[in-house]
Amino acid sequence: MKRDIWETKVRSIKLTDNLKDCAQLLSGLHNNSSEASLKQIKNFLSDNNHRIFGLYDPFNDWKLLSVITFSLDKLNDINIITVHDFITQIDERSKGYGEHLLAYVEEEWAEKKRYSSVIIAINNKNERLENFLVNHMNYSFYKDKYLKNINNA
Repeated sequence: MKRDIWETKVRSIKLTDNLKDCAQLLSGLHNNSSEASLKQIKNFLSDNNHRIFGLYDPFNDWKLLSVITFSLDKLNDINIITVHDFITQIDERSKGYGEHLLAYVEEEWAEKKRYSSVIIAINNKNERLENFLVNHMNYSFYKDKYLKNINNA
């Protein structure tokens, strides 16, 4: 059953949460085991400048649909957000969930907390993701990263 995008909920993922679903989803992105991903998540979250958010379906036993990991960084005294991981469940792609989660980071973190840019580094060639970022989310390709300047005026 297809859910309306606005029926989904974005939640912060914390060290005290059950991280199994998050680790399983991220293990597919990194081609490693869920256990290795779980260790990476715990290390990532132990740093106060790192965040993980998930998009959940509250009508389907809080199924995790999409995950984004990012850090709050400074580059030449400019506050930026660096996205490290961004993935949607394979069977849930092309439903707007990734767009909703990325827009949440742009609006709730970059705009409201006055970060000037969102940068996304893609380690593996992924034409579908690149097309999504450039043509749908208005990111620009700069060197080996995708960049979106956030208007904080």
